[in-house]
Amino acid sequence: MHEIKRVNEIDIENYIKNSNDIIIMVMSSYSQEDRRGTYTCLMLYQDHRKVITNVLQDVSSANLTMLLGVLEAVKHINLTNINVCIISYIALGFKGVEKGNGLYVNDVTAILKEIASQGNTLSSLVVPDGKEIIKRIIMENNKDWAQPNQ
Repeated sequence: MHEIKRVNEIDIENYIKNSNDIIIMVMSSYSQEDRRGTYTCLMLYQDHRKVITNVLQDVSSANLTMLLGVLEAVKHINLTNINVCIISYIALGFKGVEKGNGLYVNDVTAILKEIASQGNTLSSLVVPDGKEIIKRIIMENNKDWAQPNQ
């Protein structure tokens, strides 16, 4: 149902170029003082690119912000019988949900259900050392970087 890969070193750009998946790259920022989170997701499929960004109020963490961004991105998928690969620099909790637990089990389950309802499969690629390259790739593909949707 879900394949998780955790790699420290990978040529993300080459991986994207050679992939037949819908790729969702995600990053977030979070302010603990005002519980405000911002996510930016870059969706890639063949020559198509879409950036989805939003500012969320009253969220509890950067991880939750990322998950909510991924859920929103997944809702934009109109294809069937394809794998969706989520690339992030932190584990988003898919492994925990498969074991029946996890901090954000409801949000992760919502992502899994949405993908399954589309007739698609899910994989994720966690690149702990990839924060800067993921951020750079997302920023290069987001012409409106300085003005996220609010």
